[in-house]
Amino acid sequence: DEAGTLQGPEVLACPRYGFPVAVHGDTIALGKGFCQGGVAALPEQVHIFHYEGSQWVERARLEAPNTTTASSFGASVSFDGDRLLVGAPWAQNDLGGAAHVFRRGGADWKHLATLTPAVGQPDIFFWRSSVLKGEWAFVGATVADTTGAVYVFRQNGILWSQSAKLIASDAVSDQRFGWSVRAAQDTLVVGATTFGGQGEGFPGSAYMFARQGSSWIEAAKLVPPDGISYDSFGHGVAVNGSLIAVGAPATFWQDVSNAGMAYVFQIPPRNCNENDAPDLCDVRDGRATDCNHDDVPDECTLTDGTTPDCNHSGVPDECETLPPFDYDFDGGV
Repeated sequence: DEAGTLQGPEVLACPRYGFPVAVHGDTIALGKGFCQGGVAALPEQVHIFHYEGSQWVERARLEAPNTTTASSFGASVSFDGDRLLVGAPWAQNDLGGAAHVFRRGGADWKHLATLTPAVGQPDIFFWRSSVLKGEWAFVGATVADTTGAVYVFRQNGILWSQSAKLIASDAVSDQRFGWSVRAAQDTLVVGATTFGGQGEGFPGSAYMFARQGSSWIEAAKLVPPDGISYDSFGHGVAVNGSLIAVGAPATFWQDVSNAGMAYVFQIPPRNCNENDAPDLCDVRDGRATDCNHDDVPDECTLTDGTTPDCNHSGVPDECETLPPFDYDFDGGV
């Protein structure tokens, strides 16, 4: 049953209130969509609603700090618990855009961080795709005549820094990799669509990345099993557990004869040590050690080169290091 209607303020330019939208529990965040070219809208805000009793009540309006209008703040929104990631693709014009992290404390929202691409890596943060999961933030950037990319940021304490810029292994111009982005646990799915069937020689696809230590490695490329081309495959993606869904809305958006469809893929269990047993089973059955409890055998965690093993013991240094002892004045421990 319909639980209510959320009504936004009057917006004279770029009237796209409610696109996009993010939901977490009893909280809804509504943006206003992407205004190409930085069309001014007054003001640029993300509206926060809470469900109270039997109705939705607006409780906050978030704004980007130290920015002017025409940044398309609110072009994408993504919840992770009490945190919210907000995209602003025109925040720096052609310098790469920005994304903002907010956190709710009680009834108030606090701005925590502004995420921007590393120097020398400009791409406009596109309006559709941003996702926040734990210590990771992913922001898709798709610009015409480029391959597209997904920027990966990682949190360390109160600081965020870019840890990677992902592109497809078979990247081609105008691929629009990063048009859609979703993440769950240690899996990242990135859509590369044909933009409503208008792509030149590119049928659309989706890519699955798996986390290995602090790196994200391309693990699979997903394509329509029926071989249909130019159906906007990759326009939307979703991942939950071992299932990935990829949307293909239509061959042409104007073609009402094509109803579109969605494809569901099953993620096979990981077997990083190639012993014909899933990694999770290796760990839980005691066949492999997993000192950092990430459900990946230590021997595999070390192969990505980001986890130190100075004594070449096959166990991450962090797991072999003992905590400091507390000594008393009698010489005992």
